Amino acid sequence: MSTAYDRLLQLAQCQAEAAERGDIDGVLGLMPDRARALAGAAPATMADHGAIREVLRLDRDLATVIRQRMIGIRNEARGLQHGRSALQGYRPPAGERRPRRLNALG
Repeated sequence: MSTAYDRLLQLAQCQAEAAERGDIDGVLGLMPDRARALAGAAPATMADHGAIREVLRLDRDLATVIRQRMIGIRNEARGLQHGRSALQGYRPPAGERRPRRLNALG
């Protein structure tokens, strides 16, 4: 007999597979299904403990993947900000109508 905790484990495994593919949207897209599985769950029995332990292990791994992705996004954003700052140096000074020409004669 399948319980809500078995369903939760199936969903966590699907999330782990999505994470392995780099599909963070797929990981997050399964969160509402997990919430529904938990909302309908009866109190856990001893038979559910194995599934619950495995869900917790998979969740730790998923948290690591999501954290690494967030760090990557932050680093990307920092790189973009650095590029914007560098481009600011090419703007004409206030009041000057035309942009500066690099390597222009005269």
